Amino acid sequence: MLSSGEKHLVRILLESLSAQGNCIIIDEPELSLHIDWQRELVSAMQTVNPQLQMVLATHSPDIMAELRDDYIFELQS
Repeated sequence: MLSSGEKHLVRILLESLSAQGNCIIIDEPELSLHIDWQRELVSAMQTVNPQLQMVLATHSPDIMAELRDDYIFELQS
């Protein structure tokens, strides 16, 4: 009964929780997520697993909006 965005968010949070001390890598985590959820995604992932290291590849400036600039790296092709 969940929307695709809700399913995606639950999956990301469960993967973040189960990562324990490992790194999680997600390509385009913003897919299917409402803009408000994109803004809160990194914070929510850190809440469920404060030790989580994450690598996110995104086109969404909202995912990165609350991050310090030195945590953001631009990749060029």
